[in-house]
Amino acid sequence: MGNVKYESIQSDLKNSGINFYLVSQNKTWEIERDKKILWSPKLAKNGTKNIGYESMKKVRQGDLIFNVHHQTIYSVSQAVSRAKSCKKIDSDGFDDKNNWNSDGWEIALNMVEVSFPLKPHLGFFKNHYSKAFNKNGRLNQRYLSPLDNQEVQYLINQSTEIFETVRSFISRSQRVTVNYDGNPKEFIIDKKNFSQFKTEFEEGKSSAANIASHKDYYKIFENNQIVGEMGELIIFEYLHNEYPDAKIIGRSQNLDKEDGNDNLGYDIEIIFSNGKKTLIDVKTSTVKTGDFFVSSKEKEVARQVDNDPNISYLFYYLSELKTDYGKVYLSKISLTDLKLEPASYRASPVTNMNKKIINK
Repeated sequence: MGNVKYESIQSDLKNSGINFYLVSQNKTWEIERDKKILWSPKLAKNGTKNIGYESMKKVRQGDLIFNVHHQTIYSVSQAVSRAKSCKKIDSDGFDDKNNWNSDGWEIALNMVEVSFPLKPHLGFFKNHYSKAFNKNGRLNQRYLSPLDNQEVQYLINQSTEIFETVRSFISRSQRVTVNYDGNPKEFIIDKKNFSQFKTEFEEGKSSAANIASHKDYYKIFENNQIVGEMGELIIFEYLHNEYPDAKIIGRSQNLDKEDGNDNLGYDIEIIFSNGKKTLIDVKTSTVKTGDFFVSSKEKEVARQVDNDPNISYLFYYLSELKTDYGKVYLSKISLTDLKLEPASYRASPVTNMNKKIINK
């Protein structure tokens, strides 16, 4: 069996950090397909853990899933988010016999249709039974299962449709690692955003080199709009993965092109299930650590909510944002953690500017 297809994307696949899963949707496939989701209960009906349901919690944003119905892979999907708590779908034909608990997990998907029957390949899966396939080469009776590297290689090499779809997904995927307090969290952002950032960053660096030293350039550039916008995008995705049950709202123009407002004093709003809120302003730097600027509006809003037990305000400070790899470091800072020093003043003329002063 040739491995040409897989080998052509092996390096990109490894760098992306994408994991693969197979979901068996015989009872629910039509509704889940139309809604572009995966849904499972959190626990079995008797209250015990279920391997297939537990796998839902392991899926990361950007991971790829083979959707199976009647022993045929009918689509390849990319997880848009981690699993979020979600009540059972209220729809005719979805668990009409009430076999599942209402409390469940939901994963949003970006789906691409393919067609790959598994029955002609029982021989391979019989000799390679795993978490997804049993010793007879058939699917195990569980909802979601991880696929190992050999299974992924086989499916990619056997189907041009699957190969092209996987290649398309990984070409658009950039794995980012945000390290907070020694605890790294990985997730996927759209690679076009990262590529655009890299292009604009390098162009700006070339221009700045004519007027500043390399050291001065970084001081100039850390407050550049390009760096700041990339930081906002990274934190926006980070929060979706960190708080899957919360509502994450982009408030800046960068995150909401239509209704965003850069004069609010914060970039992102989190609304938790208990009604409490956190307002976040994102600061981004290309160097390890350093000072950052706080606007009068940011300071005002942070102090306004200081005595409100239901609202908190934090600066999310990203450092070491580079163009050659997706690893950054995060600090979460409150206003009281900062020493504020006036760095500039607004100047307004108090005399008639048209009046000429003549020195005799």
